[in-house]
Amino acid sequence: MDAIRAAVRGDGIVCGNDWRGLIPTWVYPRVIGATVNALTKAGVLRPTGEWRISDDLAGRNSGKPVRVYRWCA
Repeated sequence: MDAIRAAVRGDGIVCGNDWRGLIPTWVYPRVIGATVNALTKAGVLRPTGEWRISDDLAGRNSGKPVRVYRWCA
């Protein structure tokens, strides 16, 4: 969660492209998704309805859509 919070821009917007490089390599990828899901259910992250293109080359998700969120904590 600290990496996600640190990636939030001044306008409160954040997406996976922003936080990906801040997450330590030892963190299991499924934990990241579970954390984003939990933060969304708790209302801390709220989807904006906007999508961006993923730049995740390591996870082979490059070119796929990635949801944009607003940090609401």
